[in-house]
Amino acid sequence: MTTGKTKIFSISASPRKRGSRLILAGMAVISCLAACAIAPRDTGSAFMFDLPAARMRAAPAPSGETLTVAMPQTAAELDTYRIALKRDNRRWDYYDGARWSDFLPVVVRDDLTTTLAMAHIFKGVATDSSGLAGDNILQTDIQAFHAEYATADAPPVVKVRIIAHMTGRLGGTEIPAFAAEARRKAADNTLSAIQAAFAAAFRDAERQIARKIIEREKNHK
Repeated sequence: MTTGKTKIFSISASPRKRGSRLILAGMAVISCLAACAIAPRDTGSAFMFDLPAARMRAAPAPSGETLTVAMPQTAAELDTYRIALKRDNRRWDYYDGARWSDFLPVVVRDDLTTTLAMAHIFKGVATDSSGLAGDNILQTDIQAFHAEYATADAPPVVKVRIIAHMTGRLGGTEIPAFAAEARRKAADNTLSAIQAAFAAAFRDAERQIARKIIEREKNHK
């Protein structure tokens, strides 16, 4: 893989959102970050970021209930397939030549669903697009999911903050809202290291959500 300087997009260039058109006017590359791996411009062949599901120790016996994982609410800057970052001047930008494997809310929902299914907490776990009307519904709000730079040439710190709560299908709060938060510093300022930091931070947040649900199930029995 070639190395060089990674271009980033100004926030004035709106991230591509679900169901919307990308506005190209005014989009400009405005700055560089040091020593990042470069992949082709995003034409479907960009450096693809994915978030492997967190491995959890399986519960000894799943509950008889089912769980639906809803599509997360998401801050406007993050509702995109672009990888978000905050530069040292606190402005939002996006890595050039890199993207999520799908829109971020979809990636988070699907990976969280896989993690909870592998944990065997419930009899069944599925996304809200599957048609399953679960006994419980896990709702989340992605408030932070970006890399943050203290200086332009330093490895960034990845920050993840997800607010989660669980309700019953017929109403009522099963788990009140709580924050799952994690930070991981990238080993260096390359796309592969930044991807690894995103994956590690998200795994930490996923485990926090899973443990909260496991605690609820223990008290519920």
